[in-house]
Amino acid sequence: MKNSKKLKIGKLNFYIIDDNYIEYLSKFDKHIAYNKNEKRPYIGVVIIVEEHYYFAPLFSPKQKHKTYKDNLTFFKIVNNKTKSDLGIIRFL
Repeated sequence: MKNSKKLKIGKLNFYIIDDNYIEYLSKFDKHIAYNKNEKRPYIGVVIIVEEHYYFAPLFSPKQKHKTYKDNLTFFKIVNNKTKSDLGIIRFL
């Protein structure tokens, strides 16, 4: 992604998804992030396909994220003033 432009996001909405729904989805897709007792915020709406809404999970910053390279499955959230990592958003 050498020539990619930085993604700038305006106003985002945060959602808490019901644990039962996350459990249901994980039966069909092994990449569903567990909800941590409805404490994991999701960003979105990322995409709407017909009547289905897809949300992207928000992850706290971790040491291992520092080595991640930007790609199509996630992007880093960085405070531009302090250059500190705030977390990542995963699109799987």
